[in-house]
Amino acid sequence: QYSKPGAPAGDVVRGRWASLRRHIRPRSRPGQGEHGPLSAAPPYLLNRAAPVPDLEQMVIALEGALQNWFFTRDPKRSVKVIVGPPGSNVDRTVAALARRKGWPIVGPPTPTEILAGGDSWLENLRDDALRPVVIPRLGNCFLRHHQGLELLGRLLDWLESSRRRCLLACDSWAWAFLVRALQIDAML
Repeated sequence: QYSKPGAPAGDVVRGRWASLRRHIRPRSRPGQGEHGPLSAAPPYLLNRAAPVPDLEQMVIALEGALQNWFFTRDPKRSVKVIVGPPGSNVDRTVAALARRKGWPIVGPPTPTEILAGGDSWLENLRDDALRPVVIPRLGNCFLRHHQGLELLGRLLDWLESSRRRCLLACDSWAWAFLVRALQIDAML
């Protein structure tokens, strides 16, 4: 006496819509692929339509956007965070700006440094308090090991207490995780 339950309404509608589309729309031409004409566009055409931004222009734009931050004396605004989507080269842009200005660039800690407590890595930040320090890949500071979040918490505590000027760059996915895990947006 078992009767098979009916398909969910959404599945039925999607199935009928796909069937209707197959009858109305002509078959795709060779080279077009399943997702339309852009999926088969050659790379040179895609680069022509949406070129990769010039790193030098990105550095100039970032420098202009940070102009007020360079000269502010407000200790509550000592840390600036630049967040960009993955693949946007925000890390390269921030590092290039730091090289142009002569600011120290601190790379992410190694797993060994994280396991040792991170004291040696944090010492890199304490060298010259007059120039802003730059951490271009904040996401790599904690994603290398599960104890990295503890080290990142220590970094945030140090930034809060020292008021050292610091420029951080992070991709948006890592930033979203940090917002959820550490409420970093409230601190910075």
